[in-house]
Amino acid sequence: LAATLRGDGFRAESLPVPDHDSLRLGRAQTSGKECLPAIITLGGLLKRLETAASDEHFAFFMPTAAGPCRFGLYHLLHRLVTESIGEGRRVRMLAPHSDDYFDGMSAGLALKIFAAFAAGDALDAALLHTRPVERVPGSAKHLHEESYRRLMAALETRPAPSSAAEALAAGCGGSVFGLLPVVRQAAMLFAKLLDPAKHVPTVAVVGEIYVRLDQFANDFVVDKLEARGLRVRLAPITEWLDYVDVANRQERRVNTGRSFPRFNELVPPLARRRVHDRLFRPVETALRRPAQPRVREMLRAAAPYLRREVLGEALLTIGYPLVEYRNGRIAGAVSVGPFECMPNKIAESLFAAVGRDTGLPSLTLSLNGDPMDTQSIDAFAYEVLAGKSGGVNSARTTI
Repeated sequence: LAATLRGDGFRAESLPVPDHDSLRLGRAQTSGKECLPAIITLGGLLKRLETAASDEHFAFFMPTAAGPCRFGLYHLLHRLVTESIGEGRRVRMLAPHSDDYFDGMSAGLALKIFAAFAAGDALDAALLHTRPVERVPGSAKHLHEESYRRLMAALETRPAPSSAAEALAAGCGGSVFGLLPVVRQAAMLFAKLLDPAKHVPTVAVVGEIYVRLDQFANDFVVDKLEARGLRVRLAPITEWLDYVDVANRQERRVNTGRSFPRFNELVPPLARRRVHDRLFRPVETALRRPAQPRVREMLRAAAPYLRREVLGEALLTIGYPLVEYRNGRIAGAVSVGPFECMPNKIAESLFAAVGRDTGLPSLTLSLNGDPMDTQSIDAFAYEVLAGKSGGVNSARTTI
């Protein structure tokens, strides 16, 4: 996102991966009842302000949403804290809503931002597929870092198309804003790193979007699973954006009574789907990696356990591993989320029934920023590696 905005002439930066200083600064300004992502993102902002020049001003990007999840209040918390410490005049909150995260953007910039997300997801998928079975230790990580640098350069060197027609041509029929050649080359190089003699079970990592995708927030759970002989399929960023498109169309049908969306409501999601598929296909082809399941597949799989009217990540948290497990692509699932996260607690309660019905081993980790107890991961990894079936692992670890 930051690199894409720089390509359009904005001064934009991405805050670094959080650390214990971020956590400490966030905790000092909160009560302890807030979600871990709220504390960490607040701490990251406060840490950046500590090093900023006195005349620097910032627009802090913190999306929001409706519904019962506390995520919808993060930007308000951040604003209140910055005002209370005397920084309110130079920090403005930029809070796009999940009704349309791309509202107010040109079609070209919106599609390029989504393409940037999808390309990053594709490179991450290639890394996680390759690293546990690489010939030379460290080679996949090195290639991933180099490919990411090339991806950032491609995003920064050209502005987004100025018209919707140019955006569709670049994203759906061209080089996808210069990103497709980067992903293609990376996919071919990743394939050369694979050791065909190595075979490891694969597990899905799902759950609340921030914690599952932020290494510090989930206490480097992917590294811990790989260290125990497992390969990870990580639910990507774009999964949530796809789900938001589906959920918004569902809500519009309820609110307007229209059975079918208008044409202009369909074009952006269809274009984003096309961009996603084009950027993931090189990784899927070169590495023989199974394609990401569609959101509608996940919702159908989750339907016996949770109605789709219960909007939020709980549907995806159980739907994703159900699809993957039934297709023989994973041998277990790890769900991560903040301590007392409602969608994760709903999903956790349903994994017991999922395990009884399908035999899917699962582990739910509720995290608050402190190191996790690895005994639960040891037990989960043992169950997966032992190839047990029909049993239920509804273990819950609260850290």
